[in-house]
Amino acid sequence: MTADAHHATRQTAERVDEAHGLGQTGRFPLDDETRAEALKLLRELRAAGIPAEMEFEARSMKAQLKRANRVEAALAVIVGGDELARGEVLVRDMRLGEDSSDKQRAVARASAIEAIRTRL
Repeated sequence: MTADAHHATRQTAERVDEAHGLGQTGRFPLDDETRAEALKLLRELRAAGIPAEMEFEARSMKAQLKRANRVEAALAVIVGGDELARGEVLVRDMRLGEDSSDKQRAVARASAIEAIRTRL
């Protein structure tokens, strides 16, 4: 992706955030290996009417989760290689404290949309 295309994609994602409000926007921390599956899930969420955005910069998961907190995202969906190998994604509720037993939950990839809708 060229720098101009990357910038345009980023601006589009920011406009989506502004249009839908960040309170219910999911974030998608990921690595390069899982990008295609994360994009597929992003499209599915948007098609289901769930406001969502994806982090396109290659940053650490910790940095991406910090950003999700900073923009007050309700949920983060973690699409990792290990999770996908098990047919799962992790849904992290960014509104709950770190010591909450329900903060992060593995859900079947096939039922991820409904699990995310339920947690919003």
